[in-house]
Amino acid sequence: MSDAGQIALVSGSNRGLGYETLRQLAKQGIKVILTSRDEPRGQEAARRLRAEVGEDHVAFHQLDVTDIGSVDRLYGFVKSQFGRLDVLVNNAGIFLDGGDPEWDKAEGVTCARIETLRKTMETNVYGPLRLIRTFMPLMKKRKYGRIVNISSGMGQLSEMGSGYPAYRISKTALNALTRLVSEELKGEGILVNAACPGWVRTEMGGPKGPRTPEQGADTIVWLATLPDDALCTRIAAEMVRVCKPGGHILLVDWRTPKPGDPNYKALTRRRLRNLFGVGLSTRLCGVHRGALVPPLGRFLSARLPSVYFLVSALCPFLVGQVAYVLRKASA
Repeated sequence: MSDAGQIALVSGSNRGLGYETLRQLAKQGIKVILTSRDEPRGQEAARRLRAEVGEDHVAFHQLDVTDIGSVDRLYGFVKSQFGRLDVLVNNAGIFLDGGDPEWDKAEGVTCARIETLRKTMETNVYGPLRLIRTFMPLMKKRKYGRIVNISSGMGQLSEMGSGYPAYRISKTALNALTRLVSEELKGEGILVNAACPGWVRTEMGGPKGPRTPEQGADTIVWLATLPDDALCTRIAAEMVRVCKPGGHILLVDWRTPKPGDPNYKALTRRRLRNLFGVGLSTRLCGVHRGALVPPLGRFLSARLPSVYFLVSALCPFLVGQVAYVLRKASA
């Protein structure tokens, strides 16, 4: 389906990753709806975005994902103004762990206050579910839709650690929600995915994040504009990009290899095929991160650790650039 005339809504988009996602979508000619819990801040963000991408490309409406009345008012606005919604990005989220020094300690779930868990789930899980339920009929009516839930590697069960329990649990639940909705909407023309943008330099991520908002939004925008023949939408649990450009599949793993961790399983091509049910006749276009697969990775890490870390630091960038070019060339 052409981007012409498409409408995209991003929750919590007055700043950071949400704002950058809107900006990149608008640059592709998509009409975007900026939302913010704080109306004055949202209006100011919309004004800035309009100045960059054009007055006609940006609409604004107040949204609190924890308030069903606010969600209903937003739906009324979208339906009356546009009559459709093509892209929904569930970006609004909170990180409350550590907010109360006596209770919400980052060290473990046994120290976390139940109210912190409840509030985090309300925004990070029930909020996306409310928006999906509300706007799903508009997508079903047109037999087209792209839903992207912003998740985190901290919610991966396969690499679950301790600390930040409310945030971790909410993202694990969001991954499960993504898989459930994806299965339930099969055959409706609606692709449902989750994306881990990585540690991004935003108000939530802090100044030490190694990734810029532009880099963090890249995967989100890609998923929001997937072609109709994308092969797989089971991205949430494994944080792996899967697409079908030119009859092939592009696989991108954003996780950092951990050679010292015996539980780490490099994403070999065999494991990727098994994970996504991809037949041997399907060509895999590129793998980003985890490129140093056994036995080379094991040999270098055991015999030449300094070389291993040097090469593993370069490989994600170099292979990532190749994968990026392949994706752009095949899109």
